[in-house]
Amino acid sequence: MNRSLINSNLRRQVSNLVDSTESVIKITKLPNSNVKVNSRLVSKMRNLYTISDSKETFYLKKSAIGYALTLEDNDHIMGSTIMRLDHNIGKLTEDIDWYKASYVRTKDSDRRITLYNRISAVQPELETARQQLTEHLKSIKIA
Repeated sequence: MNRSLINSNLRRQVSNLVDSTESVIKITKLPNSNVKVNSRLVSKMRNLYTISDSKETFYLKKSAIGYALTLEDNDHIMGSTIMRLDHNIGKLTEDIDWYKASYVRTKDSDRRITLYNRISAVQPELETARQQLTEHLKSIKIA
C-alpha cells in the first residue's frame, strides 16, 4: 500500500470513531457566571452554588458542575464524594476565616498564639481536601 492510501484509511477510521462517540453531555456557559449541564442549571444563590433540580448546595462552582455531571451519569458514589469534599472545604475555609478575624481582633498574646496554631493546623487539611476534590473531578467521564 502506498502512503496516501494508508493516510486516507486512517483519517476515515478516526472520523468514524469520532462520529460514533458523540457526547451526550453538553456544558454551556451562560451569562452571570451560570453554567448549564444538559438541562440542569448551575447558578449562584447567596454565596453558594445550586443545581436547578437538586436541593444540594455547594461552596465551589466546580463542585456543583461536577455533581451535575455525576447526576447525568447516575454515578451516586462519585456525587456523594464530591458533596462531602465540597462541604469539608467550605467548613475548613470558614474556620480559617473565623480564626484569622479573631486573630486580628484580639490583643491577648496567648489567645493569638492559640489562633495562629489553629490556622496552621487547618490549612494543610484544607489543601488536602482541595487536592482530593480536584483529583475526583478530573476522574469524571464527560463523554
